[in-house]
Amino acid sequence: MVISQINIFLGNEKGRLAEITKVISDSGIDMRFLCVAETEDFGILRLIADRPSEAAEKLKAAGIPAFLTDVVAVRLDDRPGSFHSIVQILSDADMNVEFMYVFLGRDSGTAYAVLGLRDPCAAAKLLEEKGIHLAKSSEIYGL
Repeated sequence: MVISQINIFLGNEKGRLAEITKVISDSGIDMRFLCVAETEDFGILRLIADRPSEAAEKLKAAGIPAFLTDVVAVRLDDRPGSFHSIVQILSDADMNVEFMYVFLGRDSGTAYAVLGLRDPCAAAKLLEEKGIHLAKSSEIYGL
């Protein structure tokens, strides 16, 4: 299933992350997952929240450039090789994973992978056809 992720480009400035999280917190929006990739000059914050559209609008209203992108969310068994099977399916289909992050679920033995691909809908369809459990937005946003 394809879900919405918020992307924010941020300069490496003291207090910038606190400014972003304050907007989210003050709006009563719950952050589910957060990942920051950085370079010397800037970072890209990838955020999944329980109400992504509202979060993006609140951030924009506060002058923070934020935009939504579609990503694929997959539920995995927390065991060796489960993630490999997913990336192998994508690789065999010449689908390149541009970014990803993996985290443990609340239930013991469950993990989740969020994958950024050029065509997330096609990747989701392929994974589903191969029997991979795609996490629904309600499952991810409700964690």
